[in-house]
Amino acid sequence: MIVLTIDPGIIAWAYSVIIDDVVVEKKTVKYTSKRTQEDRFWLVLCELCDLNYDFDAIVVEQQFVGIMSQIVGVVRA
Repeated sequence: MIVLTIDPGIIAWAYSVIIDDVVVEKKTVKYTSKRTQEDRFWLVLCELCDLNYDFDAIVVEQQFVGIMSQIVGVVRA
């Protein structure tokens, strides 16, 4: 099973790829809080598009801040 985990945040977000209970990739992407909403979306999308896996599941931490909830929407799309 191949799982993508995502932990979005205001100034950084992290992801990991887990294959059969082994973490094969992990990264933290940092950005300043002054970046526009569109710029943050673009950073998230570019990082995820570079991952070359056929995921069986995607796990995203629940968010309570408006912009992070919107980024989670981008991830789900």
